[in-house]
Amino acid sequence: MTEFWAEKAKRMIAAEHQVTLVTVGQAKGSIPRSEGTKMLIGSRAIFGTIGGGNLEFQVMEQARRMLAEPEKTCLYQAYALGPLLKQCCGGSVKILLEKMDKRHFPFLDQVEKAHNNGKAYGMISATGGDQVDKRYVDHKAPDGYPDHLEEWVEPPARPLYMFGAGHVGRATAKILENLNFKVCWIDGRADEFPDQCGDNIEKIISEDPVSYVAQAPKASIFLVFTHSHQLDYEITAAALGRGDAAYCGMIGSLTKRKRFELFCQHEGLRDAAIAKLTCPIGLDQVAGKSPQVIAVAVAAELLSLDKKDKNKIYKNKET
Repeated sequence: MTEFWAEKAKRMIAAEHQVTLVTVGQAKGSIPRSEGTKMLIGSRAIFGTIGGGNLEFQVMEQARRMLAEPEKTCLYQAYALGPLLKQCCGGSVKILLEKMDKRHFPFLDQVEKAHNNGKAYGMISATGGDQVDKRYVDHKAPDGYPDHLEEWVEPPARPLYMFGAGHVGRATAKILENLNFKVCWIDGRADEFPDQCGDNIEKIISEDPVSYVAQAPKASIFLVFTHSHQLDYEITAAALGRGDAAYCGMIGSLTKRKRFELFCQHEGLRDAAIAKLTCPIGLDQVAGKSPQVIAVAVAAELLSLDKKDKNKIYKNKET
């Protein structure tokens, strides 16, 4: 499981006394990682990546020079990836480097707490000469705040209810522990769960998994792959019946989907609700039927939910 950057920063500071926090800022054109991506660089250890290649190499050198020079605390520098760094991305990006030490622990505690609670937050880096004032804010900067370099907002973790701890469930959980989801993982078979999983995953042992559908917050994601087709049908029908799911996916073929539609019609579920089922599950372009491949396809589909083109979400074709 990948640690959250604020928690890791405190560990690195405790071990090395200081660390450089690197953040990808304003970008134009194609760049290796998105705006807001963070990396920690210590005199010995590193955590995360801003995309590798010559950009990361140059930034690491700059970050370690800062650590060796007590008077240097921050730098906001532009990099042209094509002409300067000979990277084929061809875009340009500004990189913010900030030296952090134990004095930043209260700030890091605030960020870590917000992250763990799935709360959106903002960070502002206001500079004065060679000094940087790192501030935590809720969502956006207050009116009248001094000029600042950038503000980045960490989106809250999306609620995700996953039913089934079999092969596909375990493979999917392994991927989800590194993504921005708050997962409730439900199965009645205690022995099927792994001993350890990510901090963003809560394991729930229950003989009545259907009851957890009603407990989910609005706009939750539902993944259904239990050991029983009948149980799959009951959970999925309950999720679709809410009418507010961000996504509801059930593992299976077109044949299973058609049988599920007959089940739902018998249960009185409206056709409009049934049509919002994703089955077969997972991004079409990811081919394969092993649990690991299905998990990758599912994760890829979930990460595409916010894109404007959602035509591939509600699938009716055989795979």
